[in-house]
Amino acid sequence: MKRAIFWQNCPSIHQTALIRSVGDVLGTPSVVVIEAPLDQRRLGAGWTMPDYGDSTVIVAPSAAERRRLEEASADSAMHVFSGLGAYPQTTGSMVRLAPSRRAGGSVSLVYVEPWPESLLRDVKYRFARLRHRGTVDGVLACGRAGVEQYRRIGFGASRVFEFGYFLDVADACKYPDVGAGAGGTGPVRLVFVGRLDGNKRLNWALKALSVLRDRDWRLDVVGTGPRHDELTRLADELHVGDRVRWHGVLPNHEVNVLLAASDVLVLPSRYDGWGAVVNEALGAGTPAIVSDAAGSAALVAGGARGSVFSALSLDSLRRALLHHLDEGPVDPGRRADIRSWAAHRASAPAAATYLLEIAASVRSGGPVPAPPWRMPPLEAGPAAGWSGGPTGVSF
Repeated sequence: MKRAIFWQNCPSIHQTALIRSVGDVLGTPSVVVIEAPLDQRRLGAGWTMPDYGDSTVIVAPSAAERRRLEEASADSAMHVFSGLGAYPQTTGSMVRLAPSRRAGGSVSLVYVEPWPESLLRDVKYRFARLRHRGTVDGVLACGRAGVEQYRRIGFGASRVFEFGYFLDVADACKYPDVGAGAGGTGPVRLVFVGRLDGNKRLNWALKALSVLRDRDWRLDVVGTGPRHDELTRLADELHVGDRVRWHGVLPNHEVNVLLAASDVLVLPSRYDGWGAVVNEALGAGTPAIVSDAAGSAALVAGGARGSVFSALSLDSLRRALLHHLDEGPVDPGRRADIRSWAAHRASAPAAATYLLEIAASVRSGGPVPAPPWRMPPLEAGPAAGWSGGPTGVSF
């Protein structure tokens, strides 16, 4: 495979580290084709144009330019399309490139998140699969829920691959040293980072913590949203308001410092396609309590890096919180182990090698590769001691 081309609807801060790493592994910078620049809603939320590194980035190409890009990349390329028929121009490129895929010249993958469970959405995506069944080689589905959904609507098991969002190794290792008091005998420092709305469900965390007032804990809340006032009132009504600090929106580097000084991240979402803050927490060496409705729950499954609770059970969240509160503050040794695991198993370089293994698998019909975060702790491989190249991967 000579190069990778990522077709996106808008600049994606969640894919840039992967895109840069794929170019590094292949030795050829990736190409990124973006339908439209950041819109006013995202700009107003503080988004900026992400860093694609050495990649060639083409924003809002004309129809003629898009066709030229398609013709120039028809052979010997790995194409990664955002969404399954979700974005008109990206979908058009996917359909027009299908003949070269069938001729064996390229590989086409779609990068998708799970959807909130509903019969209507199932029907919608079944029709999308039928419309595009001849244009896609494989599905990169975020989390186990995404894998199960895309298999359920008719994609073969060998064509659906568990995937997610990832940090660069440099990002995962940039966190400051653990601050004074962390890992000691003081209160357990919990942290929530996200939008204050009905989906992220900070109210669940507050309710669960309100029955654990006999434990020594503090909660830092980063973010804003339509339920800010309601949630501050709820904290006071539950008699935990004096233990909660409301930070509002913080610059990213300050969030990193806070994550590194915390003992547990709490992500109690009703639904989350992935939940990249979990990557950030693990990169800081901080365990996470994650709803099983979030794709990133895959990163903490097993208990060494946190806990997964049932999104349908408030008591399940309470039990997970109780477990971590009883464990006490995170000691430096455990924090170092989590940081090392995140850098080697859930980083963009590890995911880039895994992505190229996926492309090789769908092209050759070979064995389905295992996600690096699912590998046994001591197993050698691209994700353990990753050395900058996809050893044994060829196209």
